[in-house]
Amino acid sequence: MTKKPIPRDDPEQSKRFEEAAREIEADGGLNPTEAETALGRVMDGVATLRQRWLEGDEDQENLP
Repeated sequence: MTKKPIPRDDPEQSKRFEEAAREIEADGGLNPTEAETALGRVMDGVATLRQRWLEGDEDQENLP
């Protein structure tokens, strides 16, 4: 039996998500500046690990 396909674009779900995000941001739970900084740190770490992996400096089983 095949699974029912999940629609990729559910406008109602998108609306609920946006409303929840606005509510969390208004309560001080979301800070776009902090989120951008954290994402930058994560991406820098990924780039460093990837470069090491491509250069063969690390154990290849533990890197992307």
